[in-house]
Amino acid sequence: MLPKPAPDPLGPPEATHTLPGSVRVALGMAQVLAGYAAVMAVMLIPVGLFVGPHLLWAALGHALLAGTLVAGARGLERRKGWGRWLVAGVAALVMVGLPAALAIEGGADRPARAWFGGVAAYGAVLLGAAASPGVARWCRGG
Repeated sequence: MLPKPAPDPLGPPEATHTLPGSVRVALGMAQVLAGYAAVMAVMLIPVGLFVGPHLLWAALGHALLAGTLVAGARGLERRKGWGRWLVAGVAALVMVGLPAALAIEGGADRPARAWFGGVAAYGAVLLGAAASPGVARWCRGG
């Protein structure tokens, strides 16, 4: 006889099927961006130890963005308005901050501009998803 499996700490799998489509899109996009920021933070730490402290600051910034997005996504999933605004705020920061950083840096090559432009566009789409009426209705409990 097989042992009984432990309960899933995230709840039953059918709980995610009750989320409206707009909330699932915003939640999934926030989780993808949080994963990207976490991976970048982990990669920048060893590089920053050898190259210089400016990359360690970038690693800290990515770690803070990842943590904020995870907290916002968790709040969004639990129908909290602050979760929606956290996700929207980070998305706006990504959308505006990356082009501004490239303008300040000045010497980015074409592939780097294309990559960061794509990430900034992803932030714009995430901002639109988090600010959508369906997500607002979900957070208000409607």
